[in-house]
Amino acid sequence: MSISKKLLLLTLFINCLVINGQQLITTNSNYTPTQLLEDVLLDGCISVSNISSQNGAGYGSNSLGYFEDGSSAFPFSNGVILSTGTINSAGNSSVTGNLNEGSDTWPGDTDIETALNISNTYNATTLEFVSANNTLSFDYILASEEYYNENPCYHSDYFAFLIKPADNSAPYTNVALVPGSNSIVGTGTIHPQIIGFCNAQNANYFGGYAMGDTNYNGRTTTLNATATITPNTLYHVKIVIA
Repeated sequence: MSISKKLLLLTLFINCLVINGQQLITTNSNYTPTQLLEDVLLDGCISVSNISSQNGAGYGSNSLGYFEDGSSAFPFSNGVILSTGTINSAGNSSVTGNLNEGSDTWPGDTDIETALNISNTYNATTLEFVSANNTLSFDYILASEEYYNENPCYHSDYFAFLIKPADNSAPYTNVALVPGSNSIVGTGTIHPQIIGFCNAQNANYFGGYAMGDTNYNGRTTTLNATATITPNTLYHVKIVIA
């Protein structure tokens, strides 16, 4: 069985975006990780277990939840939102100041650091589960405050879709890649040319600046993460942003 669902990844960092008179997505942080997986992402199509999440709830940021497009033109009608800040800042009402959220004590994630060969992450939000299925396929968008001026040339927000056998017989594999490449997905790997600072990186997968349906400075186009796995074998799946 192939499961294809939509997942929205929104990250918060620095700098401002002003939206006037635009329709925004709406978010809801009252869903548990189990509800988000079973009722939203997978919608009862497959059986999952060992559901867990690391997020900012204990650090003053509701960073995991549900979203709907509302009356906006956002390309997904609904889905799950993971953030490095507070998901309510993603939409609901216009934010005219900096989206600079996330406690300094809110840790990163060692699994994304190992899988992507990066270091010093923080403000990680994860959604984990164990399942046996032929294929798992998720559509997603990475939106970020890092898409401002020259920021993508020097900083990056990262997303990974990690999978490994549940018996830990192999390390995690990241299947969230820039299409047609082995490049990891982040604001530093998908952006247009920033004149005077850096060349374009996979610019055909950059959706645009200040799209008007979220409070973020920019976002990617719709991307897909697909994992083909051995039938009747349990796998540990970890969706993580940091």
